[in-house]
Amino acid sequence: MRIVKLISLILSFFLFAGCLTVHKNKNEKQKNIQTYQLDLDRDRAPELIEVENRFETYGDILIRITKQPARRNDAPKVFSFKIKGQLNKVEFADMGCDGYKQMLIYYDTANNFMHLVIYKLQDDKVSQLFLASSNCDIEADFTTVPRVRVARNADGGRDCAAVSRGTDWESWAWDGEKFVKEQ
Repeated sequence: MRIVKLISLILSFFLFAGCLTVHKNKNEKQKNIQTYQLDLDRDRAPELIEVENRFETYGDILIRITKQPARRNDAPKVFSFKIKGQLNKVEFADMGCDGYKQMLIYYDTANNFMHLVIYKLQDDKVSQLFLASSNCDIEADFTTVPRVRVARNADGGRDCAAVSRGTDWESWAWDGEKFVKEQ
């Protein structure tokens, strides 16, 4: 009887010790970080871009861009910023065919809103080029003239089942410096 209690006590200890759970969470956290290495600012040195989806813990996305210094003794420059929401995907495009790559971040926020935000790194500054939000849909095409189409419910409501192609879409085209709304 004492041996059975001792064995069950030992098994309970291992069961509730949490070793497997801690290891599992550590691996899950690593899966939430996407890393990329590419030249964003056309200086012929790739930047390290880390995109961490922290939606489950902090409700945001953390983006860190690390630019290596020109001289070895200098410290790297780190640019970081947060976006409230849950990450869907990250893409990179050279919209102006000028060698500068832009970072496109697709994410969702409350009330089923989807967003596309575009950032650039130039002259050691990260700046936002464009932001589109919709509770219906967002389409982007960067193969020829960069264009973003944003679906809207014609009645202003949240139901997007009735959105028809053509009349309920706003279209934005890149003019070489900024996105301009097409008529």
